[in-house]
Amino acid sequence: MDYDVFVVSAILRERQAGWDDASAIVRGVELSGPVISWAGVIMAVAFGGMLFASLPLLRELSFLIVFGVVLDAFVVRLLLVPAMHGLLGAWVWWPRRMPASTLSMAELPESSQAQGGCRSKLCL
Repeated sequence: MDYDVFVVSAILRERQAGWDDASAIVRGVELSGPVISWAGVIMAVAFGGMLFASLPLLRELSFLIVFGVVLDAFVVRLLLVPAMHGLLGAWVWWPRRMPASTLSMAELPESSQAQGGCRSKLCL
């Protein structure tokens, strides 16, 4: 399962809704983060079941797969992919052109962030 589909599609959806790049990244990770996290946990638990196998090879493979899934779900998809989106800015969407952004979390007053302009403490 490729978790990148979740995070990039959420960022794209927020960007197309009019948010600027930085705000779209924050909102996209905020929306897709729980799905990616729980999918990673479920996959790690499923492959972790092989840790109790009697064959040493299965235990070793299980440890490597669980480590890879956790690293991919929590580090790569939730930290590195959004960081690369932030560094590349508008170049991420090449050759597509995004419409001009009309919304930014930095411009929202504190009261609107508390009333639902932002769903978590990740607001800028």
